[in-house]
Amino acid sequence: MIRTKRLGASALLTLFWIAAPAMAASASDVLRVIEKSDRNNDGKVTRAEHMALRKTIFDRLDGNQDGRVDKRDAPSPLVPGSARFHQFRAFLDSNSDGIVTRREAINGRSAAFDRADRNRDGIVDNREMAALRAAAQRGV
Repeated sequence: MIRTKRLGASALLTLFWIAAPAMAASASDVLRVIEKSDRNNDGKVTRAEHMALRKTIFDRLDGNQDGRVDKRDAPSPLVPGSARFHQFRAFLDSNSDGIVTRREAINGRSAAFDRADRNRDGIVDNREMAALRAAAQRGV
């Protein structure tokens, strides 16, 4: 039996912010993704926590639960956020075959995390979070 899931606009928007090139996403968008990634609520985000969020969202997008997101999983064009679904797919589809596998989604590029982790140590710490919040307040 094939299960289908209804996607909320927030799942699509979060995935877009995760996958969007860092220059295209505002600091507010990046901050939102990083804050959602803080699974243990300690105020810091590790790359592992961020990847866990990506896995959760991938699972929500994989409507037929076949381990891949392709045009069969796309929401109706009338559903808010469907254009972002296609942008997400294009950004993470590393081999350009029109399918995003679980591996591509979880291990693919992460512009939001990379933008937030300024010292590239794999952890968005309190100082980096503060800088991101300041940039979001300035509207950068």
